[in-house]
Amino acid sequence: MAKAAAAKLLEVDDIDVLLADNNVRSATGITETEVRYPASASSVAVLNKKMRELEVCYHRTRLHLERATQETEGVQKEIRKLRTDKLRLEKDVQKKTALLERVAAEKKLAEAQAIANRDYAKRVEQTVAMGTRGHVGAYTPRSERRCFV
Repeated sequence: MAKAAAAKLLEVDDIDVLLADNNVRSATGITETEVRYPASASSVAVLNKKMRELEVCYHRTRLHLERATQETEGVQKEIRKLRTDKLRLEKDVQKKTALLERVAAEKKLAEAQAIANRDYAKRVEQTVAMGTRGHVGAYTPRSERRCFV
């Protein structure tokens, strides 16, 4: 009779069909005397509910991962853009610094030239002024004196 019940259960469950062989049963640890009854409807409903909850949790986690991945990609893209902008701005700063240094050097040279021109103009003025009074030789700098022999 136990064999008839076991045969009847084998027809009901596909899993039990796989375990029909005694070698398979002994390998899985199921004895021939164990009788497997189908799960009650309430436990199936509980398992289905848990499965749906797990699916919802999985999909939420998946969406969260996708959003995080998109945000990460966006941030990485922005970082690359900022790095290229930074390099470009550094090059511009270097060019402008070199230009400012060149302008400062030219300004210094122009100031020195203006001072030299002013000093020369004063000497010429003094020479002209002294020349009209007859003191040309007295105040002429040695380097500018000319002897006419």
